[in-house]
Amino acid sequence: MVLEVLNQYGVKLKGEYDDSLLGAELLDIGSTGRNTNAVGEGDFDFNLKLDAKDFSLVPQIANEIRQRLGTEMTEAFIAPSDFNNNQLRFFGSNAFSQQGLDIDIGFVKKSDLNVYASHDALADKLNNLLEKRGQKDYDEAIANILLAKKWLKEGGAYKKGNYGDGGLGGVGVENLILAHGGNLKQAFQAFYQATKNSDGSIKSYEEFKGSFKILDAGLNLRYNNHDNFTLNMNEAGYQKMLDVIQNHFAF
Repeated sequence: MVLEVLNQYGVKLKGEYDDSLLGAELLDIGSTGRNTNAVGEGDFDFNLKLDAKDFSLVPQIANEIRQRLGTEMTEAFIAPSDFNNNQLRFFGSNAFSQQGLDIDIGFVKKSDLNVYASHDALADKLNNLLEKRGQKDYDEAIANILLAKKWLKEGGAYKKGNYGDGGLGGVGVENLILAHGGNLKQAFQAFYQATKNSDGSIKSYEEFKGSFKILDAGLNLRYNNHDNFTLNMNEAGYQKMLDVIQNHFAF
């Protein structure tokens, strides 16, 4: 579909193994590109890299994509602009005979992307785990990530930010689990222990976020920064994540 839209505006989409300098590139930067997407998860994240000469076409390209994807949505779509770092967002789209898809397409200039990005860092962590510890540990790490996402989604503590659940978000969950060797129990235990005051009481989110960091080794291409995923949360999401942890473990 994206290929058809780009062709309509005379923009060439490069193939997977095309190493030429010019041409657009479509990157799957979400969990679907790493096989860490939860079963039934209808949340897709892409970056469309455009040559500088084609970037003025973003409004037209985005509008054409909207017409093809946005026939039915649960919420109004968000159009790309300077105010949202050129992100096109659909909520609850029924495209491709699927129900309730959330689709996020970020438009970025290729000249801005000669960096080590968030999705590169996660892919390298997973590949390094596979190379150093073998297929069994790699598969267990993937299974632990998927289980964490399942539990957090069920507990309403998954999607990031105030427009979501106030949770860590998918990339944040993956970084948390991989920071502890792919072990869900160890990751949740570290999170839980960081929530406790010396007297055993639970910190507020405002207190917690200053003492526990989940850092992104790669660059967030849309905001040009290295995320601390703890800051994706809010008080409600923080409390719900605590509930999920306590429902499954007795730390």
